[in-house]
Order: sequence, then C-alpha cells, then structure tokens
Amino acid sequence: QGWKIWLGSGENSLAETRTFEGAVFATTYTPQANDACTFGQGRLYVMRAHDARPIQVMQNDKPLGDDPSERVTLLDQQTIPPEVVFVFPSPENPTDCVGPNCRPRPICLVGLEGCGSGFNNSPVRTFWRERGAE
Repeated sequence: QGWKIWLGSGENSLAETRTFEGAVFATTYTPQANDACTFGQGRLYVMRAHDARPIQVMQNDKPLGDDPSERVTLLDQQTIPPEVVFVFPSPENPTDCVGPNCRPRPICLVGLEGCGSGFNNSPVRTFWRERGAE
C-alpha cells in the first residue's frame, strides 16, 4: 500500500531521492532554530524501497534491525546536502580486465562525503507507477 516517512520538526527534503539496488536514498536538512549565523544538520535516509525498513548498506555494513532510527545517518556537512550520486569507477587496467574485476563496485556520494561502497555492480531497471493514474 506504500509508506511515508515523518521528518523531525523543521526538517526538509530539498533534493531528489535516488533508488538504487532496492533502496531509496534521500537527504534532508534541519536549519538551526532562530540563529542565522550557525549551520544546521544534514541527514541521509537509506531504506528499503519495498517497506522503508533500514538497509544494511549504511553503518559500515553492520547488521541492522528494524528500528526506524537506523535508516538515518547524520552527515558531516551542516549545509543543505545535495542529492545522492552513484559513481561507477573504471577498472584499473581496462585492457587486461577479465570477469568481476572489470566492474569495480559503485561508490555512493553526498557531495564530497561518502555514503557507502558495499553495492553490487549489476544494474536493475526500476519503474515506478501510481495505481489508478493510467
């Protein structure tokens, strides 16, 4: 039936979300209250596309439970974070490349901050649709 994430007081999602390997990646920003001279707090949410449960790719691949607080990570950046970007590095020796070494693991970035590299490199096309909108 779908799901919805409730953000904290003053927290806003200001960038596009990304869906990659069955997970939804979304950045948010909470400004510092009543103080124009200080920065706020950026966050990264990573959750399963199917049911919004936490996903293991974050937290240095440590096993995560079903606690909703485990789907969010505080970012080091205290300004409005950009959208998540996935970088697909080239193999070190493309001419001598054979098998899985030809496909280095993708790297997740939020601006200059890393957000994981424990991904496979087998892209799957994902389509979204709204029921009843046909």
